Amino acid sequence: MPALVSEDSIAYRTRRENEDTGGFESGVIAHGPQAEALADQYAGLLRRWAQDHRRRGAATFRYLPGPAPSPLPQDTVLKRHGIVTVAWH
Repeated sequence: MPALVSEDSIAYRTRRENEDTGGFESGVIAHGPQAEALADQYAGLLRRWAQDHRRRGAATFRYLPGPAPSPLPQDTVLKRHGIVTVAWH
C-alpha cells in the first residue's frame, strides 16, 4: 500500500539506494500528531511483507465486477461494484 492514513496523521513508504546490495531498502516517513505510532505500524507491515511474501514472486490482482459470490474467495476485498482478489505466487 502506498500510505497509511489515520484521522490526523499520514505515513508513507520511501526508498533509498543500498550500496552494499546494489538494490534499494524501504523506509517510512510520517507526519502528524500520531506520526510515530503510524510509522511503527507501517514499518511492521513492510517487515511482514518482506518476511512472508517478498521472494515468492508477484501478486495477481483480479477485479470481478458484479454481485459478490457466496462464499467469498479467500483474500477478497468487497468494492462497490464487485470484488478484488489477491493471490501470491
